[in-house]
Amino acid sequence: MTDAFIDITGEVCPLTFVRVKLKLETMAAGTTLGIRLNPGEPLDNIPRSLQEEGCRIVSLTPDGEAFLLVAAKPG
Repeated sequence: MTDAFIDITGEVCPLTFVRVKLKLETMAAGTTLGIRLNPGEPLDNIPRSLQEEGCRIVSLTPDGEAFLLVAAKPG
């Protein structure tokens, strides 16, 4: 269970991370965000970008044809 969830499977880079970052900005420190994302560029870039922002990757699991990434906001 996460504190918030966003599905970015309908977005293309660079909008994928923009949507994730905007969502994170509305969240309290120490909370978790579930992100449903596509394989390929989003799967390569989103986890790395989140870590660069100071987030911790909690899990990354397959979710049908997509993936579910859970990240913890620093704090």
